[in-house]
Amino acid sequence: MLKTLIFVLSTVLVLFLVIGFFLPNDYRVESSVVIAAERQKVYDVVSDLETWPDWTTWSREFDPKCKWTFEGARTGAGAVMRWEGDPERLRTGELRLVGAAVDRGVDYELLFSDKNFRTTGSIAFADDPQGVRVTWTNEGELGSKPIGGWVKVLIGSMLDRTMSGDFKTSLDRLKVRVEGKPTDAPADPATPAAGSSSPTEPSATDTSGSSSPSPEKQ
Repeated sequence: MLKTLIFVLSTVLVLFLVIGFFLPNDYRVESSVVIAAERQKVYDVVSDLETWPDWTTWSREFDPKCKWTFEGARTGAGAVMRWEGDPERLRTGELRLVGAAVDRGVDYELLFSDKNFRTTGSIAFADDPQGVRVTWTNEGELGSKPIGGWVKVLIGSMLDRTMSGDFKTSLDRLKVRVEGKPTDAPADPATPAAGSSSPTEPSATDTSGSSSPSPEKQ
């Protein structure tokens, strides 16, 4: 009986590992909005990291205790944003713009230092009859195989819905900021699902609550 149990458990473990190595462990999420403005006007906001706590879901409202600092270039490639927030909200992390151009948008790398989680993304521009289409994309891996593959099976759909919602909320707020007029988007974004964290890490981001002091420039 014991040998049979050991054999069954060993077989299950081997299958778990083998299947996990063949499962994809990467993710890609994106959301878009059309903004009735020139690319330069949109670029002036997205390339300036000091504006991000005002219009993204990495907001002062969501984490009033968060402290932001800004280093490197004032705007565009080389600009760096760091933050130290509530461990249950924005945590601690760093975002760095690694590419930026008025005609195409910005590319970034993001690191959540408390979890050593790294991801990449972009806010890209494209022509649209009504102005400029702005698409926020984020991609990365959900851990090394074989575990990462199973993580995607378990939370992949939830992650896609949560991050897409966060991106949509942020882009709607960007649209309001650039156009200077309200949209039909809700004033307060939906609370992110448990385990979500900003448009990049599978952990929490959203906006609600009160405001905190303006970020400081180092």
